[in-house]
Amino acid sequence: MRLLVCIALAAVVACGYAGHVKDSDALHASFKEAVKTALRASGGSSRPHDFLMNAARSLHTSFGSVPMPEPWSPLPGEYYGFVPPFVGVSPLTLSSRCNRSITFSNTTMSDGVSVTIHASSGGPLLCEDMFLVGDMSDMALVSLFGAGSKTVTLSNKDAPMGAQQWLDLNGVRIFAFRSGLVDVIGDIVKTISLFVPSETEGPKLSPAAANLTNNFLASYAGFSFEHRSGGLTDIDPDSIPSGSILAVLRMDGLAGLEMWATGARTDHIVMAFRWSNGTLMIVESTDTTAYWTRPNIQMHTWEEWLPLAQAADFNVAILPLAPAMESRFNSSAAEAFIEATVGGPYGYHNFLWGFVDTPSDNWPYPVTWEFLEFAFSWVERLDSAIGAEMWGLAMNKRLGTSNMTTVQGSVLAAARNPPLNYGELMALPEQDKWVYPNGLSMVCDVYACEILKHGGIFDVDFQCTEMQNGDFYSLDIFDLKSPRPKACQEADPAVPYCMLMGDWLLELPGVNTVTPYANMDEKCPSLPPKYARPTGC
Repeated sequence: MRLLVCIALAAVVACGYAGHVKDSDALHASFKEAVKTALRASGGSSRPHDFLMNAARSLHTSFGSVPMPEPWSPLPGEYYGFVPPFVGVSPLTLSSRCNRSITFSNTTMSDGVSVTIHASSGGPLLCEDMFLVGDMSDMALVSLFGAGSKTVTLSNKDAPMGAQQWLDLNGVRIFAFRSGLVDVIGDIVKTISLFVPSETEGPKLSPAAANLTNNFLASYAGFSFEHRSGGLTDIDPDSIPSGSILAVLRMDGLAGLEMWATGARTDHIVMAFRWSNGTLMIVESTDTTAYWTRPNIQMHTWEEWLPLAQAADFNVAILPLAPAMESRFNSSAAEAFIEATVGGPYGYHNFLWGFVDTPSDNWPYPVTWEFLEFAFSWVERLDSAIGAEMWGLAMNKRLGTSNMTTVQGSVLAAARNPPLNYGELMALPEQDKWVYPNGLSMVCDVYACEILKHGGIFDVDFQCTEMQNGDFYSLDIFDLKSPRPKACQEADPAVPYCMLMGDWLLELPGVNTVTPYANMDEKCPSLPPKYARPTGC
């Protein structure tokens, strides 16, 4: 699914470009020739990545000799550079990357909105400024070469319910691509390389893919991981307290995206729980992937889970429950909760909403809530089921409604007292008690937190569903003071916990430092590269 989203974005850019750009016949010819070259170079390959990579190479060959300004973006590289940041609402005047003054104005008509874009002279002749202009009824990709004016019409034909009210409240939004079509295609290809083959082939993860993710994190998140050579550490499972946490990292593209967004150093959390018959079980909330065959909340014995984790190239740190917490832990109550929830769904419904605590300070640039609101609405029109699963149901929970679309929900939120924009709506805290049509919605760390919560570990009330991986392992409920087994000390002397397996050393800044408090993690920013979080947020 993630690969298809990237390919769809590439198609939207290319098709929109062909439909709305009329300025340069030479550029169109070069684009068509690049497609033909890519098809020949791919040799009939059915892999979209092969075709896109060859298309980008051909385009860059065609235009590599033309001097152009640097891409208009603070990103350190091409990854995610195809996402156009929000720059304002029409009417608007801005200075473009091609050193042109560009003015947007609009006129309301019976069949939609007419938007006129005027560009002054300046910059290289072939320097391209590209914008996404739209409302909830229609959108247009606008490309500008040199001075002149262009008018596009955003049609209200087949507009979703509430689109006109949304337009009256929000106006026509303008998003600026960091560069022209050639670079945008290159950015898409570069971003896909983070996910293909790391997310599409398995269970093993190639060293090249892992290194690519680590290099991405170093550039974008401001941290990276060191190699370790310990392999599998010989640990007696009987020494692991029930309720202990296994902090997991698989160094793939999705993990890189999650860590960039949150600042966490893991992408998965599981729990070691000792069943009433004495068997050590590994319980977790996950889904079927190229490296994991079973979906939903599930259990394995320790002996079953170890080879699966090794095959998937997991890097695992054990965070044992502190003795004081272990003595407080009501295993019977926790076991009853596990029995009641095994087989339940992975927490897709609040996957995005749980980690968002602020309107603007959780999304790494170039993502903005204005872009997400826009994108969510358009994805809903293409596939309402995906929209409902990933954001629609959670939005309706916050509004106390059902079956509302993004457009309708945004309009309703704006009518509240006080009014909320879509970013503020997303920042409203998720509630543990909310039950979705297929049950409770719990991602990996949330599920582990809920087990401890039902086991009586915490003496204050907070929402586990507001946590991400880093929030959870920062709780001061773990034992990092007791001597580690000799095998752990010898394999990984630099960290205060046992590394169970993996080629990468998991250093967890902030681990075991935060005493749980009421309403914690509901207003915390998480912007790279510092990921600064005020006390008590």
